[in-house]
Amino acid sequence: MSEDTRVASGTVTTLSGQLMAGAFAIIGAQAAIMAIVIDNRAPTSWFFASIASGLLAVAFAAISAYAGGSGIGEIAAAGFGGDWKLTTTHGRFRRQTQFMLLAAGFLFLSVILASAAPPKDEPSQGMLQQRLRALEERQTKIEERMHNAEEAVRKKPRCVLHPVSGTAKLTGLSVRSVIVRTPDRVKLD
Repeated sequence: MSEDTRVASGTVTTLSGQLMAGAFAIIGAQAAIMAIVIDNRAPTSWFFASIASGLLAVAFAAISAYAGGSGIGEIAAAGFGGDWKLTTTHGRFRRQTQFMLLAAGFLFLSVILASAAPPKDEPSQGMLQQRLRALEERQTKIEERMHNAEEAVRKKPRCVLHPVSGTAKLTGLSVRSVIVRTPDRVKLD
C-alpha cells in the first residue's frame, strides 16, 4: 500500500473522530435544552413532543458515535496489519454521518417544539392578592363564629350564685349533669 492511502485513512478517521465529538456536543446541548424545558414549560402536547424529539436526538447521536468508533477500530485494525483502507465493510462512516444528521435535525426540532410549548403559569401578583383576600375572609368568618359561640355560652348560664346565701341555684340541670357537662352535649352516667 502507498503512503497516500495511509494518510487518507488517517484523514477519514480524523473526520470520524470530529463527528463523534459533534455527537457528544449534541448530547450535552440536548441535556441543557431538556433541563430548561422541564423547568420552564407547562406539560402540554408540545412539551412532550419536545422531550420525545430530544430523546431521539440523544439516541441518534449515541448511535452515530458508536458507528464512528466501530469504523475507526476497523480501519486501525486493518492498518496495523499493513492494509490501509478508506472504507469499512459495513459502511460505518456513512451510517455515522446519517445518524449525526438525524441527531442534529431532532435537536433543532426539539428547540422549535420547546419554544412552542407554553410557559409554566407562575402565580401573578393579582392571583396571590386574591388568595390572600379569600384567606382573610375565612379568618373573619371563623372569628365571627367563635365570638357568637362565646356569646351563646355567656347568655346561657348553667349555674347562678344566690347573692344572699352563697348557694348555687341550678337552672334546669341536675347536679350530676353539671359535673359531666361538655360544651356540645350532656353526658349522664
